Amino acid sequence: MFKIAVVQQALQSKQNPEAARISRQLLENELRGLSDEKDQPPQTQIPPKGLASIVGKGRQAGLATKLQQWKRSFIVRTEPAFATKYPLLSESIRDHSKRLPGSSNHLPAQALAVKNPYLSTWLSGEFCDDVTKATPQFWTTEPITWNILARVGAAGSSSAVTYNIFGNPHAVDGARPAVQQGPVTYTSTHTYVKLQAGQAQFLLDFFSPVSPNNLVRHSMPYSYLTVEVTAGKKTDVQIMSSIDHTWTAQGTKITANLNTNGPTTYFTLGKPDAITFQEHFERAAWGTTVFASQSNQSSALSAGCDTPQKMQSSFMQGHAFSKPQGQTTCKGDAIFALAHQLRDVQKAKSVTFAVGLYRENAINYLGKPQTPYFRSKYRDIPSSLNAFFADYNSAWKESQSLDNLVRSHANKIGGSNYADILEASVRQTFGALEVVIPADTLSTAPQDVNGFLKEISSDGNVNSIDVIYPTFPILYVLSPQWIKLLLQPMLEYLVTPHGVWNRNSVPHDLGNHYPNATGHNDNKLEVIMGREEWMPLEVTGSLFSLLHAYVQATKDYDFLKRYMGPSGNYLLTQYADFLVDNGTAPLSQLTTVDSLKAVTNTTQLAMQAAIAVSAMGAMSNLTNYTAHGADMTRQILNNDVSAMDAPKTHFAYAYNQPTSFSVMFPLFADKLANLPGSNSFKPAYDMQSNFYRGLLDQHPLGIPYSSKEDWAVTDWNMWSATITAPDVTKRIIDTTHQFLKTMQNGVVFGTKYMVEGKLSGKWCGNTARPTVGSNFALWAIQGHSFVF
Repeated sequence: MFKIAVVQQALQSKQNPEAARISRQLLENELRGLSDEKDQPPQTQIPPKGLASIVGKGRQAGLATKLQQWKRSFIVRTEPAFATKYPLLSESIRDHSKRLPGSSNHLPAQALAVKNPYLSTWLSGEFCDDVTKATPQFWTTEPITWNILARVGAAGSSSAVTYNIFGNPHAVDGARPAVQQGPVTYTSTHTYVKLQAGQAQFLLDFFSPVSPNNLVRHSMPYSYLTVEVTAGKKTDVQIMSSIDHTWTAQGTKITANLNTNGPTTYFTLGKPDAITFQEHFERAAWGTTVFASQSNQSSALSAGCDTPQKMQSSFMQGHAFSKPQGQTTCKGDAIFALAHQLRDVQKAKSVTFAVGLYRENAINYLGKPQTPYFRSKYRDIPSSLNAFFADYNSAWKESQSLDNLVRSHANKIGGSNYADILEASVRQTFGALEVVIPADTLSTAPQDVNGFLKEISSDGNVNSIDVIYPTFPILYVLSPQWIKLLLQPMLEYLVTPHGVWNRNSVPHDLGNHYPNATGHNDNKLEVIMGREEWMPLEVTGSLFSLLHAYVQATKDYDFLKRYMGPSGNYLLTQYADFLVDNGTAPLSQLTTVDSLKAVTNTTQLAMQAAIAVSAMGAMSNLTNYTAHGADMTRQILNNDVSAMDAPKTHFAYAYNQPTSFSVMFPLFADKLANLPGSNSFKPAYDMQSNFYRGLLDQHPLGIPYSSKEDWAVTDWNMWSATITAPDVTKRIIDTTHQFLKTMQNGVVFGTKYMVEGKLSGKWCGNTARPTVGSNFALWAIQGHSFVF
């Protein structure tokens, strides 16, 4: 369990180590009491009085003298040391009888190895009833080879039988299919499969650690596969797992090597001359695929590479592969196999494999290569692999805490359907995020640690603000520091003269296509050419709601101050002024649902602008923005701008269109911010709730995004569920759950689906996106009481 707490300025370890020790003890005592606190709605944080004193121009001029100095507070994160020694993998904690059983809800796709935008391997739902014939897939559905065979019986006996355990769509001559025992199950961090092979029972555990508050663990580019086996009576068991070039996106003309380092045996696959920062059909065309394992007290490990037929035949005959010494070169069209031999299996024994994609240069940030955070400690493949295996026990224990927390609290909030939804969202969200540091200095100073997010399955943009926005509820709940990590690269780009972005609003994203965060310097041309999506109110308003949520959760006003005063080019006041000037009567522009035609006077944009201006006032203590926000809110609520129909039954899609509607998702940000009376849209919550109830009566599969469309967006429906009556909230959860488990949709948790016509229930857009983090919105409004 990682702990977050706010402590006072007295915690100054450099000046007084003993005082720091005592303060940390007090901090630990305080944290022990957190879990006993009842859920409380988030309270609007009182900003540091004096924050505005650094501001010297804009509408806030002259207000600074009215504000008092403020008491600083700090965010302290206690992060346990990552493993530094490389012992053999211990089996001591692999007692899966103590694990969370996992949801048996059928998903259109189950996570296998999901750690970053390029390590994103899934099992299509069509194979979940018989994984022996499965073909794993990249999120785009491109097939990936990942096989498991098992030989049960005396190691040297011809009577031993080979079983196909996983991932062999084409029958292996002489191998029998294992019998799957029940459905594939999943938790937030694990996917489990049980199979029977003769007298042996196998449990496959596909485990991708999610560790948002341990940046070393989170940034490790590997995922675990553990195979546990038990037997009715003692027997020998051999287990072989193999991959091939399909993991590389570089074809068969790759360099493949078999290596050993300490206790670790591993394959590396890739092209040394690959061009950095290029994609091939959404996959990284550079980097090194790694496949590894370690022997343990119970197993002997061997490895080999050859044609599939030769490797499988050798294994089935009980021949151990070679034990490599140094480095062995393999052909690019081979399969790369690691095999364990277990003797006298009866009680549970297990072996663990690791698979991943190692990219030393991961992100191009304004022309400067950025490297994954873990390289601040582990500089190469051998050391990072050894550390990854050595960390297994700690990562496994942490995963059990997270899995239980998500399941139990989701059940408490919204029942088992809500728990299923959240568990299916965790790996998908964090699998789109990366945390990096400068490749040249490897500095982990706060200003050098940045988060990046890929807009998966649409434009592939880098750090799209309107993708961070729906994603952030899960970050708010589990690790608010990630809101800062994702916003900092954009804010630093805007505050520093890297180029000529000189508009008074925020750009949609930080780069046209991941992983190149190169900005939009020639902004006029880029807008004309369509390379910069023009939705200034959407993204500028979203920025302020994100900043408010971060400050509300962490009280880190130093981060806010960085972009308010002269050193920050008065960035935030400039953008807040833009919202005041343009928010009440929006010009024709896109919204976050950018497939819809741009129109003028969009109600959702006006609402978002009003909330954002009020948020600026609340977190900065600049009362002019509080006043402006209240006035903007009043005009919408009083229908001065014709934002509702005359009887005031619902908000319209746009002004003076009383029969139109759209999902007013910004109301979640309003509720989370808990803004004071006249700055809040709370008086409209019941109105919208009743309107949504009527829409669900007409559309039992889900609320359409707007009166213009016959499809729903799960992100925004789940946000809307936060302001509705309990019966409506339950119906939104249930319709989202119904879509999630619909097996006609063979894609990774999509977020857009049909709710009218013959295709009702069918997925129609967006898949594998981090925006499923939006599903944590109902948890977020419970308050930040739970600390992971």
